[in-house]
Amino acid sequence: MKKVFPILVLVVLTVFSCSKSDDDSNSTPSELLGVWNLTKFLTEEEVDTNGDGIKSNDAKSELPCLTVTHTFTANGIINSVSNDLDDTEETASCTEKVSFSGSFKENGDELTFLDSNNMETETFKFKIAAKTLTLIDNGDTPEEKITLVFTRQ
Repeated sequence: MKKVFPILVLVVLTVFSCSKSDDDSNSTPSELLGVWNLTKFLTEEEVDTNGDGIKSNDAKSELPCLTVTHTFTANGIINSVSNDLDDTEETASCTEKVSFSGSFKENGDELTFLDSNNMETETFKFKIAAKTLTLIDNGDTPEEKITLVFTRQ
């Protein structure tokens, strides 16, 4: 549990921490445009956040209040709304909504989010199949790997 929630909080809240981007190209793939809602938040470690006695590697099923919505526009803008999380060593709960606006760029199978200063904040491997967007962050160690699954609204 101690390993998963710092990663969960990091992704939901600080996905948008700054680091320098070297590539200024911004291509907007049409299949990415639109509104996407988080349906699964998969981690390598199973946890029992909701206290029902059943562990899961899907943080979304353990914490149904966790919501993330990404809206990708044709001009390369992303608007995101998600829950802030309050977590302890054993439990977590959702608090107020937090918003992010920035831009995004696609480079092959990588999707990069940029803040309002055009600084890279997070890069994911991504794929789109039908109405499903999958974002993968391999983390620094195998235990830190997360997979975010979104469904087109």
